[in-house]
Parts: sequence; structure tokens; C-alpha cells
Amino acid sequence: MTDFFGRQEKLHKVRLNKVQQKAVLHTKGPLLLLACPGSGKTTTLIMRIGYLIEEKGVPANRIKAITFSRAAASDMKVRYEHFFPNLGTVNFSTIHSLAFSITSRYLKGQGIAFSLIEGTPNPQLPAKSQLIKELYKQNLKGCRYRSD
Repeated sequence: MTDFFGRQEKLHKVRLNKVQQKAVLHTKGPLLLLACPGSGKTTTLIMRIGYLIEEKGVPANRIKAITFSRAAASDMKVRYEHFFPNLGTVNFSTIHSLAFSITSRYLKGQGIAFSLIEGTPNPQLPAKSQLIKELYKQNLKGCRYRSD
């Protein structure tokens, strides 16, 4: 355990504090890492991924690291590859990408065709704004508002 942290400090000049080390060592069940910007959350997460692979024998391709933005996912991937270039590929993605992957796999498995209304305009599909207007109108039908 301390060998892992010692190696990272020696190889990459990464020195985690006791709370960060505790987060890295927490490998069973969920973990909430709550801290202010710039406090080392991403580095702690990357070290935790490296620890899971190096010390716990978790296959890299079984780890899915999820964040909110593409930029954050890209940053995490670059940092992981810098610190652990020989450990194998970890999948870094956004929450939206994960949701799309799960949904599309499910729908394809059910034989249900689908199309995205985001991104490249498709003349075959209605505009997102038009769909939202229609849904809004449909849901307001029959609704009566009273002012008491």
C-alpha cells in the first residue's frame, strides 16, 4: 500500500495527503470525493484508478471513469496515460455518452430504431425546439389554472 504511494511520489512527484490516500485505498462501494477546485480531486481519482489496476488487479478495460464534460474526460485520460502509460486503456467518458451508450444498446437489442435530434441538422427530423413546443402544448391541454 505505501509502496504504491512511494512509487508515485518517486516517479511522478505526486504526493497525496492522508485524506486523498484514504480515498485511493477505498475500493469497496461508492465514494464521494467532495472538495474545492484545485484541491487534487482529479489526481486522486487517477491515482485510485492506477491503484485498482496495479495493486488490486482490476483489468483496465473494466474501469469506466465518468465526468460531466468532454474536456474533463479528455484531461483525465491524458493524466492517466501520463502517470500509467503501461497499465492498459481505461474508458473515460461523459455521463451523456454513458447514457447514450446504454440507451442505444438497449433500443437496438429491442429492435427499436431511433435517431438523435441533437447535433447535425436532419431534414427528416423535426427541430428540437418544435418538438418541445408540441410537447408543451400537449401537456397544457386540459390543465386549468386557478388563482385563489
